[in-house]
Amino acid sequence: MAEYYNGDIPFLSISDVSDSNGYIKQTTKMITEAGLQNSAAWIVPRGAISLAMYASVGKVAVLEIDAATSQAFYNMVFTDSSVRDFVYQCLVKASVEDSWRPFISTGTQANLNAEKVRNAVIYKPSDKQEIELINHYCSTVDSLIDLCRRKFDLLTQAKKALMQQIFSQQLRFKADDGSDFPRWEEKKLGEMAILRNGYAFSSSTYVPHGYYHIITIANVRGEHFITVDSSTSTIDELPKNIAHWQVLKENDILISLTGNVGRVSLNRGSNNLLNQRVGLLEVNSTELNVEYLYQRISSADFEQAMLNAGQGAAQQNISKYDIENFRVSIPSLPEQKKIAACLSSADALIDQARVELEQWQEVKKSLLQQLFV
Repeated sequence: MAEYYNGDIPFLSISDVSDSNGYIKQTTKMITEAGLQNSAAWIVPRGAISLAMYASVGKVAVLEIDAATSQAFYNMVFTDSSVRDFVYQCLVKASVEDSWRPFISTGTQANLNAEKVRNAVIYKPSDKQEIELINHYCSTVDSLIDLCRRKFDLLTQAKKALMQQIFSQQLRFKADDGSDFPRWEEKKLGEMAILRNGYAFSSSTYVPHGYYHIITIANVRGEHFITVDSSTSTIDELPKNIAHWQVLKENDILISLTGNVGRVSLNRGSNNLLNQRVGLLEVNSTELNVEYLYQRISSADFEQAMLNAGQGAAQQNISKYDIENFRVSIPSLPEQKKIAACLSSADALIDQARVELEQWQEVKKSLLQQLFV
């Protein structure tokens, strides 16, 4: 009920835990006293561990505030903070290694039974000094991960603000001689580029560790470059009837056409293949810089326009028409190149910050494996 929300009591949701760095300082939702009294929610004290039992099963966080939680969480309250911190790190390891999977009940939504959590066994050192030493190592790495994450987030936010100023023309570049560039012209994407569709690969042709990667919507996450990992399907031989554009080139612009529609990433590598429901936006005008086009449609208004176009179905889909009819303001080619160079420099900083974050996350994963056998 609407009157139960927008109060002054923090209400923990699954997304708060799954999107956190492991410590909850605030929640996205707030409830009223009436909402608390007329629900199964209860106030969990600051310092407790909250373990998600639904949806993002096994995700865990320490509350740094008093917060109301629902039955979607298994909450643990400790009298000894060092034991709490040790148990928290054990549960982080269980989440990273997906150790809860054998205990998950499947149905309309995956869930973990409270009884199974209660009966889970954790091996704790008898020496308190050893516990505190383990906690110290883990918390030190956690602090470094948090610093890297904040650096990445700040750089990402700064780039978004810069893009908003550039594409709204609040910020304009000058020519090398100091003169103003011409006015921007509004055009449809289809006047300068064409959307190419992917190939319908058969899963029967997939092989483990093949040479070619099949790029699906799961690989196009809206980051600067596509993500290719061990879950990406592969083949060793190209289909005889595959089109030339379906063998991707470096820096091809890819767009997700189904599900999380409107996400844009650049291809990286020469052994990636375009799957169906991923679009390739191919520039066919000499007056359009490819990097500028990528930066322009990476902005929030393009993704929102595609989300709006894809509404009304159980699974969102966008079409060639939706993309090619999106209208954009286009500067002169020299100004496009200056804009592209500026935003590409920002991307390089963001990519570097992402690599640093991922490296420290791998250090933490390795540390957990060594400390918790």
